[in-house]
Amino acid sequence: MKKAFILILLSLWAGFPGLAKIEEKSSNAKLRLPWEVLQDVLKLDAKNVRLTWDEYKALLRLTAPKNIPEITRLGGDVIMSREEFTRLVQSLVPPAPSSVEATVSKGSYRGKLVGSSAVFTGFLRVDVPRRPLQPLLVDLFPGTVAFQEIKLNDRPALAQVLNGRLHVTVAEAGSHTVELRFSVPVPESNATQSLTIPIARTPLTEWILEIPEKNLDITVTPALHRELSTDSKGTRVRSLLSPSNYVTTAWNPLAPDTAKGPAQLYAEVDHLISIHDDSLRIKSRLSLDVLQNTINSFTLDLPEGFSVLDVKGETVKEWQEIPGKKAALLIPLRTARKGPMNFVVEMERILAGEKTTTTFTGLSVRGSVRQRGHIGVELDSDAELPAPVTENLEPKRSVP
Repeated sequence: MKKAFILILLSLWAGFPGLAKIEEKSSNAKLRLPWEVLQDVLKLDAKNVRLTWDEYKALLRLTAPKNIPEITRLGGDVIMSREEFTRLVQSLVPPAPSSVEATVSKGSYRGKLVGSSAVFTGFLRVDVPRRPLQPLLVDLFPGTVAFQEIKLNDRPALAQVLNGRLHVTVAEAGSHTVELRFSVPVPESNATQSLTIPIARTPLTEWILEIPEKNLDITVTPALHRELSTDSKGTRVRSLLSPSNYVTTAWNPLAPDTAKGPAQLYAEVDHLISIHDDSLRIKSRLSLDVLQNTINSFTLDLPEGFSVLDVKGETVKEWQEIPGKKAALLIPLRTARKGPMNFVVEMERILAGEKTTTTFTGLSVRGSVRQRGHIGVELDSDAELPAPVTENLEPKRSVP
C-alpha cells in the first residue's frame, strides 16, 4: 500500500502523463506495464482514496492544510474523496532550502610596504559543512590584485578568475585554509599617504600593516579596533574590521623631519567682508601648499581689532589666539602634513557707532614664501558704504 501511495503522490505532483513516459525515460527498466494495467492497479479512476492512519498524518504534516479534509475511518484506515486528496497533494509544503554549500568565515591579512608597492599575505577560512556531490567552485576574493601565490591547505590551489573574481575549487568537507599572496601599488602623494585595496567580505577580519617609517599616525577604515606600535623597523597597525569589501589605510608623520630643513609655505587667502548694522564679519578661506617638509602647526597674523569666532579644517586641533603687540592665531594640526590644505577662519569686529571707519589688513600666513588672494565686500544692512580706501590692492567692480 505504501508503494502505491508514493506512486500516487508522484503522479498527482508531476501530472499523470509522467507515468506514461516511464518506459521512455528508463531504458534500463526491466518491468514494462501498459498504462491501462497501471491505472487499474493504482485505481486512479476511483472516487475515493484509502490511506493508513500513519500515511494520513504524514500527509497532513507535509501539506499543513488550513481546513482539515472530511474523512471516514474504516478498519483503521482513512478514506477521503479524491478531490480532497488532490487538494492536499497540490498544497505540499516545499522542502526547506538546502544549507549553504560553502562559507568564508574569517579573513586575516598582513602586509608591508616595499618600495612603491604593498605586499600582503592573506589567510581565508572556508567552511564546507558536507561533502559535495561534485567539486565546489567557491567565489573567494576580488581578482583585481596581482597574485603571487594561491594555496589551499598548504598545497597549490586550483584557482581561476571569472568575471573579475577569484574562484578556488574545493572538493572535500570540513574547514579549509586558503593562503593568498598578492601585491598592490601604493599611489604617489605629497600629502597624506593612502592605500585602498579590495578584500573578502567576512564576519571576522584582522588587518595588519607595517610601514618602514617611525613616528606615524595610521588610520584604518572601517576599523572597529586599532592598535599602533613602533619599533626599530617602523610603525605597525593592527585593526579588527567590520564586514566590508574594501579597506583603506592612511598615514601621516606626527612631527616634521628635521633632516629635511624648514618647510616652504605658499598661501592663497581670500577674504569676504560682510558689513552689518553693528559689526563687521570676515570669512577668510586659506589654501596652503606645503613643500619640502611637513608642518604640524602654522601661525596667522590677525588684523587689529578683530576677534576669531571659529577655525574649520579637517586636521585642525584646538586653535588659540596669541596676545601681543601683533595679535596672532596659532593653528595646530593633528598630524604633520605636507601638500595642499584648506581652512576657513571666521572673525568679527563690533562697530562703535553708526559712523565708523575700520581698517582691515587681512590675514597673513607667518613665514610664507609667497601669499596672494582677493578681498570682497558685501553690505548686509541699510547703512551706506562709501568707496573704500585701498592700499596695494587692485579694485574690481562687478558688472550688473
